[in-house]
Amino acid sequence: MSNAWQQRDLASAIQLCGDARDHAAGSRIHAAIASSRRWNGDRYLANLLIEMYGKCGNLGVARAVFDNLGSPNRFSWTILFAAYARNGKLEEARRVFEEMPERGIVVWNSLLTTLAALSGDVDRAKSLFDALPARGLVTWNAMLAAYARAGHIAPGRALFDAMPARDLSSWNILLEIMAVNGSLEEAAMIFMAMLPEHCLFSGNLVLSSYARSGFVDNALSVFSSMLEVDSVSWNALLGACARSDEVSWNTILAAYAQAGDLTSASSIFLGAPERSSISWNTMLASTSSFACAAQAMELFNEMAIEGHSPDQLSFSSLLNACSHAGSIDQSLLLFHAMARDHQELLIESQHVTTMVDALGRAGRTLAAQELAEDDGRDAVAVRSLLGACRIHHDVELSTRLAGENFSPPLRCGSNFSLLANTYSATAAVL
Repeated sequence: MSNAWQQRDLASAIQLCGDARDHAAGSRIHAAIASSRRWNGDRYLANLLIEMYGKCGNLGVARAVFDNLGSPNRFSWTILFAAYARNGKLEEARRVFEEMPERGIVVWNSLLTTLAALSGDVDRAKSLFDALPARGLVTWNAMLAAYARAGHIAPGRALFDAMPARDLSSWNILLEIMAVNGSLEEAAMIFMAMLPEHCLFSGNLVLSSYARSGFVDNALSVFSSMLEVDSVSWNALLGACARSDEVSWNTILAAYAQAGDLTSASSIFLGAPERSSISWNTMLASTSSFACAAQAMELFNEMAIEGHSPDQLSFSSLLNACSHAGSIDQSLLLFHAMARDHQELLIESQHVTTMVDALGRAGRTLAAQELAEDDGRDAVAVRSLLGACRIHHDVELSTRLAGENFSPPLRCGSNFSLLANTYSATAAVL
């Protein structure tokens, strides 16, 4: 095995010990290197040992390895400085910084970050920032983060505006300055300016701020605009609802139901402290749009168990769910149950139209015709009946309807179009 390969092998082992914070294993490797004529004094391995001991928190040995180097290079100084800074030894880090024969931008950035994060001395951090020989994006973000931690809104905004370039971290830090310190309107403007580049962190930051302040509608708007959500997002939104009234819960529930997000709507529905008839009807309407007949029936039964009497809208949603799921017999049972067991409810045109549509699509066009005629030939019901004739090639019924000349309000372009399509579709299969 070549010397170079052995060096790489030892280097990998040292780095693994540092990443795992395995001080004992790292010390054994160090002892093996120290007893080796080949590797004792190798500057590359020594630098890795300094880094490993720094990660493990043994700064005394890290400094000893550094001092034993005959001629530490720029990396040696930078690694020792980072070891002190990482462990919160600000004064020791500052002394190493002052002793450095040369200082790269990485070291300047590290010192700036250390000053801002550990000492909270924003003025000192700003003095260092102003004295930097060169400033990269990391430097600007580090100073911006210092203002964020100190809650300095105006200086933070001014620094952000002066930045020659910005990345997502820059925007998130500015967003944090505004949101955490109560400048919600400014935070919202920043969040919208970030679209579509904002990330999960950005959304959760603004969402949580609105939730804590009780602005439910704003929280919902942010939640809806987020490209992805997680448990933090949901907890913030539900927390906002918990501090609000029933109307807010129903507003959020309706928004997700109308958007077709049945999973989110169900989460809101189940998390609501109280569920009114409006809540139940909203969920029934949501399930009906997905033709979830079984789930709609389950909700309908639970609604009754909790003491909420169904109304016309409840039956309309349930009939729609069963109709679109192809459960014709179930639809008929519900329709007759509405007339028999809920005589206080008026059977409206929408209920009849749903049944006409269900019967027609199932091929029971004569039954659908009788129901439509009993309802006084509602325009929507007749249109559904014509659609069924087209699907099942029922030219006879279509002709009978046409023979009545489509008296107003049945005389319209869409009805004539359905009639023509019935003739053409039937001719195509003959």
